[in-house]
Amino acid sequence: MSKLESDALVLLSDVDGLLVPRPPDTLSGVEHDEDSMVLPLVAEVTPELKALAAGPSATGRGGMLTKLEAAEIAMRAGGVAVIANGTRADTLTRVFAGEGVGTAFIPASRMAGKRRWIAYAAGVRGRVVVNAGAREAILRGKASLLASGVVRVEREFEPQDVVSIAGPEGREFARGIANCASREASASIARADVGDAPGAGQRRKAGVLVTRDNIVILEGLPENNIEPATARAES
Repeated sequence: MSKLESDALVLLSDVDGLLVPRPPDTLSGVEHDEDSMVLPLVAEVTPELKALAAGPSATGRGGMLTKLEAAEIAMRAGGVAVIANGTRADTLTRVFAGEGVGTAFIPASRMAGKRRWIAYAAGVRGRVVVNAGAREAILRGKASLLASGVVRVEREFEPQDVVSIAGPEGREFARGIANCASREASASIARADVGDAPGAGQRRKAGVLVTRDNIVILEGLPENNIEPATARAES
């Protein structure tokens, strides 16, 4: 979706949408059977929804979770997603006619073009692990990623590559465009450890690995695989 600048994503399944347990004596929603119903609208993909999607069903395990994660990415990119039954001949016609078919996922906001590219479309080449202080500063949206906040570089990258930024526990929480290659980043990290040595302050000031404007927070985003891509971004 992000690469194509599309506004909608339709995910076809062999069930009528995202199925949830039907509350007793409740007729709201679209009934699927006596125990479940189709959830017609999702404004936020919660851990509870993911747990339901990952659970056992008559059609197997895991397939709906993958669709739910794809819908979540579409929502974060500012698009609408629909999970509907692809075994019915008129499903696509009804979806594009705006009828209430399947489960619709509605975004809260639309992410700007470059930030959407960083988050979803770019091939992620490298990975850096940061300390708790750097993670907190980035999440508050007030800081660039400095060499002094990086614990280690785990994968090689070149200048202008998109890198994965992980916290101390190893979980990715952000992505950003690197200002330098991984070998230079490693050297900057080593210099940042010099501490109070003469000139250390000037070196630390120059050790900005990713600037704030090129960082996108990904809390809650399904983590993608690292790809050996050669994509570059204009900063």
